[in-house]
This record gives sequence, structure tokens and C-alpha cells, in this order.
Amino acid sequence: MSKSLDELKAAALKCTRCGQCLTICPVYGKTYEESNSSRGKLFLLRSLADGTVKPTKELMELAARCTLCMRCKAICPSGVNTTDLIMALRRKMAEEGQLPAAKSIAFKAVT
Repeated sequence: MSKSLDELKAAALKCTRCGQCLTICPVYGKTYEESNSSRGKLFLLRSLADGTVKPTKELMELAARCTLCMRCKAICPSGVNTTDLIMALRRKMAEEGQLPAAKSIAFKAVT
């Protein structure tokens, strides 16, 4: 069963923003853009739950910039399940019809 945005926000709020995930994230290591780190994606999830941002295709593309390598989950001193939260963020964005174009085409082909 899918969690509500409030439940996801509560889980994301456990992030202490210590920056440990930045040190091992392969995507952040290439771009040095915080929005590409799990910490940035948790901020996006909280903002989505607060209603301060609306789901858009651009935000879904941002949410998709994660290899799901689980390094951030393994290193998180707060025990935040970053991988599950990033997947939940993607799921919520998809529920809002914000799939990236390539995924949207593929999804329509199999449904």
C-alpha cells in the first residue's frame, strides 16, 4: 500500500542534512548539484508534501536522477531509508502523471 505524502514527509524529516550522502553519491560526484543527491531529493519530497512545489515533468526528471545504488542508505547516520523514499517520490510523481517522456511511451506500450 502506498504511503501518504504526510507519512513520507515524516520519514524524510528524519534527515539531519549532515551531508554524508553527498560524499558517496555517484550522481552528485559528477554534477555537484545538491538536487542530484538523496538529501536534495528528500527536500523535494518534503516540498511536495508541503505543497510548496507542484509535481512537474522537470521535477520527475530530477527524481529519476538516482542510480538507486543504496550507498546513501548504507551511510546515513540517522537511519533514513533514502532508497525507499526516493522510490516513493518517483511513485507519487508518476501517480500525478509526471512520467518522463521515454518512460511514458514505454508504459503506454505495455498497458
